Amino acid sequence: DDPTPRVVSISENWGFGSFDTGAHKLVVDEDALVPCALFDRATDPAEDVNLVADPAYAAVIDEIMARAMA
Repeated sequence: DDPTPRVVSISENWGFGSFDTGAHKLVVDEDALVPCALFDRATDPAEDVNLVADPAYAAVIDEIMARAMA
């Protein structure tokens, strides 16, 4: 049993990858490697508001993409 917490959880479905950090969830088109949805899990647990185009979240997207695509 590994006591180290996960930095990101990954799920794939129909050409899309989902990267869940606990605080945020990023959905990426795997063919184009382009983020297509971002959700703030703390303020929007139902994932109703897509923040991918919000410039305030650009650094979050960049950080998750750097970790996920490394």
